[in-house]
Amino acid sequence: MPQRRLAGLTLAMVAAAALAACEIKVDPASMPAPFSQAPVPSASTGQPAYVCTTVYQILTSGAAELSDSIGGRSAAARQATQRTLADMATRISAEGAKTADPGLRQATDDIATELTAASKQPDPSSYIDGGFTTISRKLDGHCD
Repeated sequence: MPQRRLAGLTLAMVAAAALAACEIKVDPASMPAPFSQAPVPSASTGQPAYVCTTVYQILTSGAAELSDSIGGRSAAARQATQRTLADMATRISAEGAKTADPGLRQATDDIATELTAASKQPDPSSYIDGGFTTISRKLDGHCD
């Protein structure tokens, strides 16, 4: 019996190591954005919870889109990154305008401004590795 367990454990460890060594390519568009708050009904779109959820979705789906282009050093990859950042800024700005909460509106405006500035950088990859990793913290205190 102990031999069987040892063999099973060895096999499990080898399988785990083999899986860890494999690179799995997943289409970001096929994965839903990971967030925990469910949007409130559309009749209440001005409520902060709805705006927060949508902004988190935009940031998450944008990050998935950026993962396709950020590794490339070509002009096309940089342009794709810049377009994604600009699109995220536009969408977040539009969501922020829907809330009556001044603090949340300011936070979304700050996020949109930062994304717009990053989209105009000649090489936005430094922003992706830096400021983008903490941009959602601007919503802290405004989104529960």
